[in-house]
Amino acid sequence: MKYTGIAVILIGACILLFCIVASATGQPVQQAPEAASAKMDLMFPVIMGVVALVAGVVMYLYGGRGYISTRNPAIRN
Repeated sequence: MKYTGIAVILIGACILLFCIVASATGQPVQQAPEAASAKMDLMFPVIMGVVALVAGVVMYLYGGRGYISTRNPAIRN
C-alpha cells in the first residue's frame, strides 16, 4: 500500500500541476460574453487533484506493506 500511496500522490500532484499551468497560460478574459464560456473550467480537476493527494497520503501513512514475505513454510500468504 505504500507504493500505491506514492503513485496516487504523484497522480494528484500531476493533476494539480496541470491545473496551475493551464490557469497561468490560459486565454485572457475578453469582454464578449461567449469568450467567458470558452475559458477552461478547472474546478473539477482541482478537486480531483486534492482528493488524490489526500487519499495518497492516507494510504501511505496508514497502509501496510500489502504482502508478507517469509521463507517459513508454516506461514502461508
